[in-house]
Amino acid sequence: EERQELPAELMEVWRPSRTAVVIPFIRCQLESRIQQNLARWHENLPCDPAKEEVHPSALGTLSLVFYYNRDAENEEGVLQSGKSLLEGLNELWEGLGSLRSCFRGGMQVVSANLTDTQDQYPLGPC
Repeated sequence: EERQELPAELMEVWRPSRTAVVIPFIRCQLESRIQQNLARWHENLPCDPAKEEVHPSALGTLSLVFYYNRDAENEEGVLQSGKSLLEGLNELWEGLGSLRSCFRGGMQVVSANLTDTQDQYPLGPC
């Protein structure tokens, strides 16, 4: 088979691919399942923060992505503490402490912006 090369204009802007740990969730999972899962990372390290090198399979910068079913920016005062969804996610991120160095690409929040019609969980989400 003949190998195709990228066009020159793409080669100029090409960067190593980014890798992410993506955690999809809905609001009721943030203060229970997501919080518990991240707490376990202190026992079962996702990487060795003492090492400087990134695992070769990352091929770039590893990010932690929270993928939310609705619009995360408009979820004010929804947590039991009265905080917004983004404030809760930022607290979880800060709670990782030195493990944040595993994610040199930082933390990102991506919203799916599902409508009420699309956002259905017939078997129960939580």
